[in-house]
Order: sequence, then C-alpha cells, then structure tokens
Amino acid sequence: MAVVGLVVWTLALPLDAQPKASRPNIVLVMVDDLGWTGFSGYGSDLHRTPHIDRLAARSMKFTSAYASASICTPTRAALMTGKYPARLNMTIWHEMARTPQQNRRLIPPVVEGNLPHGEVTLAEVLREAGYHTGHVGKWHLGEASHYPETHGFDFSFGGSFWGAPATFHFPYRGTWGSGTRAHPRYIPGIDAREDREGEYLTDRLTDEALGFIERAAGEPFFLYLSYYTVHTPIEGKPEVAERYAGLADKARDHRNAHYAAMHESLDDNVGRLIGKLESEGLAENTVVLITSDNGGFINLYDGQTVTSNRPRSSSGGRTPSAWNPSSENNAVEWQRTQRPGPVNTPSPMR
Repeated sequence: MAVVGLVVWTLALPLDAQPKASRPNIVLVMVDDLGWTGFSGYGSDLHRTPHIDRLAARSMKFTSAYASASICTPTRAALMTGKYPARLNMTIWHEMARTPQQNRRLIPPVVEGNLPHGEVTLAEVLREAGYHTGHVGKWHLGEASHYPETHGFDFSFGGSFWGAPATFHFPYRGTWGSGTRAHPRYIPGIDAREDREGEYLTDRLTDEALGFIERAAGEPFFLYLSYYTVHTPIEGKPEVAERYAGLADKARDHRNAHYAAMHESLDDNVGRLIGKLESEGLAENTVVLITSDNGGFINLYDGQTVTSNRPRSSSGGRTPSAWNPSSENNAVEWQRTQRPGPVNTPSPMR
C-alpha cells in the first residue's frame, strides 16, 4: 500500500497544472494471493517469470511497502481510499462481513462488507483530474450497488462481490464451496455462447485491459488491472502445468505444477501489457505498479500444498500483515524520471 499511496500522492500534486496530454498514465496491477517469493526474480525455485523479472530489474522496488491486511477485501479497500481497514470498519473479506464464522476461538465481529460511497477513492480523484478510469478483474468491495462504476470508474469488467472465480477456464461458471455454503458463481460480462473454448481467465482480463488502453485514445488513463490469479482454484493451463510437473519434485519451496503455471500465465500477460504500452508509444509516460493483496496460500488444494512463504511465518494459510508479500514484491516503473533500485518508504496511510 505504501507504494501506491506514495506514488499517487507525488503525482497528484501537479496534475491540475499539467497539460492533459503530458499527465502520466497509471497502470496498477494487483495480483491475488501472491507469495513474497512468487516471482523467480524474488527467489522462487520453480516459477518462471522473466517479463516481471525484467520489469523489476529496471524499476524501483519498494522494500518497506506493506499491504494493509493479510486478506483480500481490507487490503483492497485501503488501496482505494488510503485508509487503514480498521478506520473503514472493513477487516474481513466481503462474504464473511455480515455472517462471521462462529467456530473460531476468537469470534470476529460483524463489520462493513461494502465500501461506503462516502469514502473518496483513488479513481474518483483521478477522474476529477481528467483521467479515463478503468477497472478490470477482481473487485470484492461490495454488492452491485457498490461496484466499481459507483466508485469512480468509467469502465469496469469482470468484477463482483465474490473473491474468486469458480474456474479459470471459459465460460468461468460453476459451483463454489460445499455443503450449505455451495453456490453458483460466474464472471460478469461473459457471453457463454461465444466461440471461446480454451480461453483462460488471466488472458481474457488482459484482453479487456488492452482494449481499455486503446479506447483511451490519447487521454490520460488510470487502469486498475486486478487479476484473480494466483488465488484458488489452483488451475493453470494444462499444457503449461505439464511442463512444470517434472520440475516440481526437485524444488524445495514451490512444488505445485499448476500454481507454477498460473504464475507463468500471469507473467506472460504482464509482458503483453508492457508490450502494448511500448507499441502504442505510451511507455515513457506511464507509471506501472505491481503489488499483491496478501501472502501466498499455504494450505492444501486438491490434496496438494499450494505454496510456501518460507522463511516468513504464516497463519491461517496467509502471511501475517507484518510479513506479507508487499514488503518485497512491490515494484514501480516510470522510465521518464525514475531509476532502478530499492526504495524504503514509510506508509502515508491514515
């Protein structure tokens, strides 16, 4: 969160004084449940992420930037508002906000599950400053009356109050959960009758993001590209996961072939995103940020451990807030003025 707050605060000050055409575009990439060693350049002994590694090598790494919570909704609420989750009364994921689990040693309180409209969001500030604002992917900040379109985004695709898709494979529909909690899920905006057999959700979200960039047509834009990957369900592209199957047994910390395949697909799509900015002549005037909402999921999925946050301690399948992935997985690139290297930043949140 510190990386986002610092960069936007720095950019926002002179926006009104700048000609519209010279205002920097902002692309914020949020990865879901990314462990702090998820990228090969950050220490993974299995995942291959060459595009992100190259981006990080020529970027500023915010080594003291922390996400505000160890779970999805609170971090995303803080990201949009610049406030700590407790100040927003949003301290658990949306689905559990009004019906907290009763079988825990410490029973959570009932909290807010919808981002209040009275809060000022990052998108609202930038739209007021003349930016075309777009959201693609996971939202998880409230019901339909609180979707991105009500919080400053001109365009939104693929977001809902759910925190994960039923599947990463087209048409992205199916049953989530089991027993009394089982329910159907889908990705909004998808026409299931389209001829898209074999399409993968991470690819589709990037398609929509690239379309948004094209439609900006010379206007300064803010793109919040919020991937569902690498959250459960742990479903990589089968042909990619097969390539990792023979390598996983030789790794120490990362030994899940499908999880590795999800990282490779993420990396491929970040490469597509950077390539689009370059081909459109936008790279020199675009701030690109990559971060995560919380740590890697260490529990079992389909009988196999998903990941490890070693040597960080872990709790409840997530990395605790003090050690979550954003402490070492935040990177920002702005080729026009920035220089590569680590930067330690205090939190500007309140």
